[in-house]
Amino acid sequence: MSRPARREFTYDRANVRGGRILEIGALDSPTFPERNINYLDWFSRDELMAELAENPRHTAGRIVDADYVVKDIRFAEHIDARFDVVIANHVIEHVADPITWLQQIRVVAPYGDLFLAVPDRRHTFDYLRPDSTIAPMLRAHSEDLQQPSRWQLLDALIYYRSFLAENAWAGDFAPLEKPRFTVTEALKRSLQGDDEYGDTHCHMFSAPSFAGLIADLSRLSHTPRGGRTLSRHISQ
Repeated sequence: MSRPARREFTYDRANVRGGRILEIGALDSPTFPERNINYLDWFSRDELMAELAENPRHTAGRIVDADYVVKDIRFAEHIDARFDVVIANHVIEHVADPITWLQQIRVVAPYGDLFLAVPDRRHTFDYLRPDSTIAPMLRAHSEDLQQPSRWQLLDALIYYRSFLAENAWAGDFAPLEKPRFTVTEALKRSLQGDDEYGDTHCHMFSAPSFAGLIADLSRLSHTPRGGRTLSRHISQ
């Protein structure tokens, strides 16, 4: 779904005009660029501009200047403000420990709305990877992962396949490209997860699997409470 469609969806269901809004990981595509809202990111604008300068999918000069730059998954401890709406488009799949991340939302928006755009892995470069189950999420939570682990990186590197999203939505997955890396190369590259932040899709979802995981986590009391939580399954 496009940004205009996400804007309309959020406008219809949240106090966007009068409420206080926090957007997480907006990069160069904030949902409401014309509004005075707050931004949160792991990296500063300068760091992101340097990292994405050669990335054709992003416009480095349009990256938002985050109000909160927090290199800590427990970001709520660094934010005194409380918000009516939290937006995170294509973020949760990058989070090593989604359980802790969701708990932070509960703190910064105790009575607010959470809007997520979540890629359906069946229509992305994660096509060959299985849907994540609750077990690896609980393991990541028990290990208190602050950033993607070497094993999450390894899985992403091995099974990554490049193809056009529009072809995927049309059901055309063949021929899939050959792996970008051999297992040996992927293992070597994945070791960076021990020392530095390696961005990747840590968890994979389809529309039904994401809804099921949220329901399971809710029964385990790991999802935000005290407010409405709205999710939207949007493919890349």
